[in-house]
Amino acid sequence: MNASLNIADVFIEAPSHCNPARIAEKTMKSARYNEIVDYLLNDVLPDEFDSTPSNFRREAANYALDEKARLYRNNKPVVKWGERKEIYEAFHSHQGR
Repeated sequence: MNASLNIADVFIEAPSHCNPARIAEKTMKSARYNEIVDYLLNDVLPDEFDSTPSNFRREAANYALDEKARLYRNNKPVVKWGERKEIYEAFHSHQGR
């Protein structure tokens, strides 16, 4: 993770003062992240859907890829579930109140 990122530069739909559990609610599971990346790169739909193929396509249309195939939404990088603790600690390392 890039330590020079500002919390506003990361796509988390939660206020920056939220605890890690709240941030976890807004992160994306790696499998879903990879499915959307694969669809955007190769136009390949996943084998199984939470809903329908058209709903998956509609969801994927909200995302874009950068030149390194990193997923973005609203011009901010999407946070994977496994990155949540690292990001929380990077932006909440203050000493005391």
